[in-house]
Amino acid sequence: MIFLTDSEVEQLLPPDRVVSIIASAMKYDEIHAGTVPQRMHLQKDQNTILVMPAIKENFYGTKVVSVYPENMKQGKPMISGYYVLNNRMDGAPVAIMRASQVYSDESPTSRIGFSLR
Repeated sequence: MIFLTDSEVEQLLPPDRVVSIIASAMKYDEIHAGTVPQRMHLQKDQNTILVMPAIKENFYGTKVVSVYPENMKQGKPMISGYYVLNNRMDGAPVAIMRASQVYSDESPTSRIGFSLR
């Protein structure tokens, strides 16, 4: 199994290319549709956890994002997230990756108002 840190994800997915990569993935998705159920939304006080699974032919993945507004007062990111990719044939985890540059307020996707789901 591969564990990818923020800096490793950024090297593999440079911020200046994120929007074009996501747009290409969405176009591919239109042709090779998978299953993307409604995301799970858990709320406790002002904090939110979002769980977003998706299944394709050979893999399934789950994106987990936490939104903690009070973190900003402590100089911590308000949004953090990670993605787990599993082999669909045997369920084995293939990769776990941090995804801060995609979910952060400074990401290219947030600057253009791109909605990730």
